[in-house]
Amino acid sequence: MRASGGGAIVRAMTALLTMLACQDYEVHRFKQEDSFTQGDPGAGVDILWIIDDSGTMTEEQDLLVQHFDSFAEVLTFTGVDYRIGVTTTDWDAYGGKLVGDVLGPDTPDLAAAFAEQATQGTKGSRDERPLEVARAAIGAVNPGFTRSDSGLRVIVVTDEDDHSREDVQAYLDDIALEKGSNPWALSALAGNEPDGCHSSFADATAASRLMQAVRSTDGTFESICSADFGPILSELALGTADMTARFELSTFPEP
Repeated sequence: MRASGGGAIVRAMTALLTMLACQDYEVHRFKQEDSFTQGDPGAGVDILWIIDDSGTMTEEQDLLVQHFDSFAEVLTFTGVDYRIGVTTTDWDAYGGKLVGDVLGPDTPDLAAAFAEQATQGTKGSRDERPLEVARAAIGAVNPGFTRSDSGLRVIVVTDEDDHSREDVQAYLDDIALEKGSNPWALSALAGNEPDGCHSSFADATAASRLMQAVRSTDGTFESICSADFGPILSELALGTADMTARFELSTFPEP
């Protein structure tokens, strides 16, 4: 009886395994795909640097010049057709006029040429007006600087807020009208909201007007009190070509 019972159990298990083996199972793997489009390197971009030349900007100008290679290297890597102009926040002295020649891919030593233009000393007006300067600089003050078919990136470096006379949106609207359908954005290295920033080499007031301009144009805002401008300038260079090094996934990835 025990042997017979054992045989019955074996036969039952064999039949069950045979039935399971014959079953068809469908396995569904759910996959989420995210697509990211980088900027078009073939599209040109005109880059306007507006650098504060007032009395408290010595260290900040030095840091900018020391780390400009990070900006130049990334900009060259993107392959974008760029033009660079440099002016200051001093409306009375410059009124948006560029302080030197327009720089581009054919400039023999871009970093050295930029350093010469960006280091304008610290005797400029303390009445910084970068938004007013930006509007003038892309217009008749500098004929031939901005191209009708290129994008525009304005980069402001200052430890003060903007003191231009009109509302922020008025300047943004005028610049947008000048650029037409071409993309443009304003970025800034300045003092953070709400209380500005402080470090061993910089003290900056909160640049609320500049931050408003950055937000309205989808630009980049970075603290001017950062000790290392290298990563900041690299990110700004990517932004000028409508590129980014950060990609946010729509869902958490499974290993």
